[in-house]
Amino acid sequence: MTDEPVGELETVHTFDGPMPTGVTVSRAGRIFVNYPKWGDDVAFTVAELRDGQAVAYPDQATKPDTMSVAADGYLYVTANHLSRQARDHDGRDLRQKLYSLVRINLDIRPVALR
Repeated sequence: MTDEPVGELETVHTFDGPMPTGVTVSRAGRIFVNYPKWGDDVAFTVAELRDGQAVAYPDQATKPDTMSVAADGYLYVTANHLSRQARDHDGRDLRQKLYSLVRINLDIRPVALR
């Protein structure tokens, strides 16, 4: 181990608002972040950084919880309904099974989930 610097830090994006807790990047360089529902008011939980803005991905109606880009070029997201837990709805648990893992082909745009 050494105290010598091994490279330069480069700011890719700054966030003014809810704190993202995860990031993943596609082979094409598309950057995705996710936001927890831990108290901050978040309009969406997964976003793509586009033109300096965090844009809901795949759309604002879909509330995936975590995400990862895999070697196969797909963005995998879990939909565990974390935003529907009782702590966020006056003690009422609004989660409904089935929880799901979905994948989105990043080589195809736009994407709409229903």
